[in-house]
Amino acid sequence: MEIYSREYLGKLALTLEFIKRNLIVYLGANHAIRALAMGAAAGGIFFETKGMTPSGMNHLASLKNSGLILVGQDEEAGISFNTFESFAKFRPEIHGLEIFDKFFTWGQDDQMYISSLTPGANLVQTGSAKSLFWGSFGEEFYADEAQISKESIGDYVLIISNLSMKNNLISKKQMNRYLYKSGYKKDEYDFTKREIWEEMAFKKIIEIVEVVSKKTSFKVVLRPHPSEDIEPWNKLFQHNSNVNVSKKGNIVATILGARHVLHAGSTAGLESLLLGKSTLSYQNLVGFEDEEMFANTYSQSLNSLEDLVVKLNSGHSFPPLPGFLEIARRKLSCFGEYGVIENQVSEILEIVERTSNSNLIEMGGDLKKTGTLKRVFERIRFGKSNFEKLSSNKRPQINSSDLEFDLKKLQKLLSYEFHVEIHQLADSTFRIERI
Repeated sequence: MEIYSREYLGKLALTLEFIKRNLIVYLGANHAIRALAMGAAAGGIFFETKGMTPSGMNHLASLKNSGLILVGQDEEAGISFNTFESFAKFRPEIHGLEIFDKFFTWGQDDQMYISSLTPGANLVQTGSAKSLFWGSFGEEFYADEAQISKESIGDYVLIISNLSMKNNLISKKQMNRYLYKSGYKKDEYDFTKREIWEEMAFKKIIEIVEVVSKKTSFKVVLRPHPSEDIEPWNKLFQHNSNVNVSKKGNIVATILGARHVLHAGSTAGLESLLLGKSTLSYQNLVGFEDEEMFANTYSQSLNSLEDLVVKLNSGHSFPPLPGFLEIARRKLSCFGEYGVIENQVSEILEIVERTSNSNLIEMGGDLKKTGTLKRVFERIRFGKSNFEKLSSNKRPQINSSDLEFDLKKLQKLLSYEFHVEIHQLADSTFRIERI
């Protein structure tokens, strides 16, 4: 399984359930995992983090032809949008899913839409492992980290920024080049409306941070999106001791440690609502709207900066609006429950049993050669410094000690008492098995 930062712990929970059933798991950076899979014989399982790009994602066809079992799931599935169709127009990867032996959907919305779009796809509505931590399980897992945030920062308001175009890590020209090389057509990535919204949101967030830090008793934690450059924010607030700009730690822990969460429709806003935190939307303060977002619809809105100050100084909490959970359960068939992990593992192993691949093999491949070529290619495409920024933002940077700590924490919560052995194979890439 390859991993992105935001889904690392969900995939780690899947890893634990696989090794509980005596499978060996390879978990890590995409170039390393693909290199291992390319060298494997028939019988292994490859878990893709999304669907197929328009250019075909040729590695999937190669893996399929070699006899590996292909399963996949989109890392977002449009849960932040009011309608899945709004998300789908920016996500050509949801086409061509017939190549997967099974493709997991998050809930009713994406299941119905993709079924109508691609009738031949083998879709299974399981929910996402990522959502395991959006509820009581996440509260328990992150309790210590959330408490440390409270003690080290103080009573704080968390402000979510989602401005990956305004505070971009790579230029618009570089991004367009990447999209073109991946096979996207121009009308599939016209983000003009989004760029206008981000320009306006950037200015409004500055005002919001200043007002909260000066006219309330709260500290401010400003959390940029993983694909944002953090430096513009650091420069703006470097002399304001009440403002902490940070991407450190998991967003769930930061949400749990906050008194209030302010957002404008991001997935983090949805996570805050699901975790039962006091949640406010600043979309009305921005004015111009990009897309209708689910978390905005069901968060209490701010009508002015004065309204923001009154609400924060009132001592009140701001829960989701009526009807939220009903719609959330349509978009997310399972969240905050370990059942999503057991369901996905069982669905994958059902393929193994059905295809008589009972003797699952170990992966092979030349990690050193493939990893080097991948880095050279990406640096030619984006430039050295930009590639390094992209890589460090999208992928978790973890070592064996980090992985062992997280696995033991999960095992303790689940009362799993078996022993696990970890071998680091490359940067943030591991072979994990039960001993």
